[in-house]
Amino acid sequence: MTYSADQKDALERLFPGSTAFCHYHAEYSDHLVENTINGVLFLMAWWSAPAIDRFKLLCDVFGQRLAAAHLRFYVVDVDGLISRTPFARGERIGGYGEIFWIKDGRVVGSMGADWSAERFEKNMALLAR
Repeated sequence: MTYSADQKDALERLFPGSTAFCHYHAEYSDHLVENTINGVLFLMAWWSAPAIDRFKLLCDVFGQRLAAAHLRFYVVDVDGLISRTPFARGERIGGYGEIFWIKDGRVVGSMGADWSAERFEKNMALLAR
């Protein structure tokens, strides 16, 4: 993954070591979902405290689980979304650090502003099947 110096520095400041397992994209492309066997797509809103907090939490989770589960972790800048987001499946995009779980090229779970540890673990379990 190629990063600009600013993007890499920003990710590393938020969670040291994150650029080793995060795949950052300034703009969304359908191939991110379509070509993913097992992974998570995270919408980063650099201007949002809730999004930054969720990013740190996801990095902590992925730092522990990435190797064992062979998950891809995509970080997409929310400001780089196209006006139509077919992967969102009705989830409202609002800069909360929305998360989408991807299995075999399709979104199987999501979480927007309504964060809960229970829902997070339920969606993580979907990738283990």
